[in-house]
Amino acid sequence: MKLKLLFFLTFITFSANSQSFKVNSFFDETINNGIVKGIVLDGELEKTPLVFAKITVKELAKSINTNTKGEYKLKLKPGIYTLLFDFIGYDTKKVVNVVVENNTETNLNQTLKASTINGDFSITSLN
Repeated sequence: MKLKLLFFLTFITFSANSQSFKVNSFFDETINNGIVKGIVLDGELEKTPLVFAKITVKELAKSINTNTKGEYKLKLKPGIYTLLFDFIGYDTKKVVNVVVENNTETNLNQTLKASTINGDFSITSLN
């Protein structure tokens, strides 16, 4: 039994090491990517960065978040993309036709507006 287990683990190890795995990612370093970068700010307090705002590349269904300074940086394969900028309590902003070219850096700063809540809210007792 131990010999079978040893053989199996050895087989798995050699199989895994002999494969070359290519990750399909929008951070693929093997080609000449373009870069889209910027900062996401609050619409009313324009100098206030939105920390951990989400940026989604719609065509790839991949997202990243801004850092503690509201900055983001995407390394993308050349193409035309739609970016969605989202933050809790703010309206989502859609930017279409973002052109990414080889070895080109595009600055795309965004300002998000706070959402408004419409409706009739009342507090009721749970007793």
